[in-house]
Amino acid sequence: MHKYLSFFIFMLVLLMSANNAFSFETTSILPLCSSWAGDQELPLPIGFGIHWYFQEQGYDLLDLWVSIPGMGSIPTDDIDVENHLTETNLKLDIWVLPFMNIFGILGKLEGETHVGLSSLDMPDMDFDYDGWVYGGGVTLAYGGKSIFGSITGTYTDTDLDIASSSVKSWIITPKLGVNINNVALVNRISIYAGTMHQHHEEKHSGEESAPGFGEFSYKVTTEQKKTRNVLIGVSAEIIKHLQIDFEGGFRGRSHGLASITLRF
Repeated sequence: MHKYLSFFIFMLVLLMSANNAFSFETTSILPLCSSWAGDQELPLPIGFGIHWYFQEQGYDLLDLWVSIPGMGSIPTDDIDVENHLTETNLKLDIWVLPFMNIFGILGKLEGETHVGLSSLDMPDMDFDYDGWVYGGGVTLAYGGKSIFGSITGTYTDTDLDIASSSVKSWIITPKLGVNINNVALVNRISIYAGTMHQHHEEKHSGEESAPGFGEFSYKVTTEQKKTRNVLIGVSAEIIKHLQIDFEGGFRGRSHGLASITLRF
């Protein structure tokens, strides 16, 4: 995991050095081709933030294998699976073009997946895990002073405390919103709605023991039950260098996001 942390710190130091070399006002070299935005005010090009995220959703059980004689691969249609996870992430983003932002994330993840096997007269299985989450993505955005739209693609992977477990996510998030400028003491408030399209895959394997079954090996593969959920959110630019965000999701998946970002 240290190689990902080292890369993240290297990028931050590099960008801090760039900030010392360039004023990053309207004459900044970033974003490139800023003249394409005309007289539209652009955000400061570099952001460094802390994000808190939680998610709850049902899973489909794609495959369940146990080493109990006579069972092996088990039918999975009627097995209930629930997942809860929380993340605390650092996010570094750069507006490289007026309409394109690239970002990387690094943080800590804690999760719990419950597999209910009572319908098979077997003990339920619970997988508690924590570790590092890392990834990145790109946002494409377009809009004016009042209305904006964006689409973000994100990929994350994990380095967990359980070597035989893995959690991967691919996420596409389109949004449409409105900007309200100069509200009270806030430079700008943005209110938006959209959807989150997520492919979330978990794999676990290991050893377990239970009364009546003794010790047995298992392999479990799961993915999200609902691919899409609805989201709404609000973003406030308190001052030009400080932004806070709150977001909630529902209908198929529950999620929440809170973040604070410094821009320079």
